[in-house]
Amino acid sequence: MWKMGSNQTLFPYMTVNEAADYLKTTPAAIINLVWCGKLRAFKPGEKLLFKKDELEMFVESSAQKTEEDGFGSDEWFTSNEAAAYLKVSPFSLRNMASNGYIPYQKLQRRNRYRKSDLIKLLMATRKGGFRGI
Repeated sequence: MWKMGSNQTLFPYMTVNEAADYLKTTPAAIINLVWCGKLRAFKPGEKLLFKKDELEMFVESSAQKTEEDGFGSDEWFTSNEAAAYLKVSPFSLRNMASNGYIPYQKLQRRNRYRKSDLIKLLMATRKGGFRGI
């Protein structure tokens, strides 16, 4: 956002970092949303800018989607983050992705994994039960 002093900013527009703070996520996740076409950004110069009211509409629409799909997350992981989340090696994760067990999205020659897809994989491969003893 354009700075007008120490902490004052122009009102309707936010930078990537400010939008990430507002949505409580990382700047990389904001850029992923722009690349996927889920979030609209303006680029009057070199920086991406976001309207606050559009961010609010995005939050409302994603809240409705999380109620529908039941998983509550549209968070994207890098390969290392997804491997750590699944508690497998990055090599095993690549094998699972190339064999079609885990869906992924290419973004600038890098694989990105949706958290809800990883949860579905974990739930589908779950074995045993809990006796409550």
